[in-house]
Amino acid sequence: MEYVEQQLSSCWVLLMTGMVLGLFFDFYRVFRGRAGFKSGRGLFGALADLVFWCLALILIGPLIFWSTWLELRFFVWLLIIAGLIFYFVLFSRTMLPLIRRFWNTALWLPRQVAIILTVCFGWVGRFFRREKLKGNQQQATGNRE
Repeated sequence: MEYVEQQLSSCWVLLMTGMVLGLFFDFYRVFRGRAGFKSGRGLFGALADLVFWCLALILIGPLIFWSTWLELRFFVWLLIIAGLIFYFVLFSRTMLPLIRRFWNTALWLPRQVAIILTVCFGWVGRFFRREKLKGNQQQATGNRE
């Protein structure tokens, strides 16, 4: 009976791994849309896809190892694909707006800092331009006299 429980828990972990991979893919889809590049087009798209799959391997590799001792049999892939399908059918539509809201919230503070820095550097730039103009005017009036 212990062996059956181990197999069932292994199946459950693999289904959840597929669902986590689907959630991770939704995060990547929203990021890719916000970054403004298409998947697989151009160097940045190809590099982003490569980084996604490397991170996905880092994410699901330990879960597969933990559940099946890294025995990559057909049922492992079948259960992961079933978890992916289950996630996309039931949860993806409700999770995408939440993920978009998360990205907007996560990017809000850096955007505000960038606005503040732009305004401050604009003031500093205007100050130095004004001082340079004053210096040029003083030199011009000093050369005339």
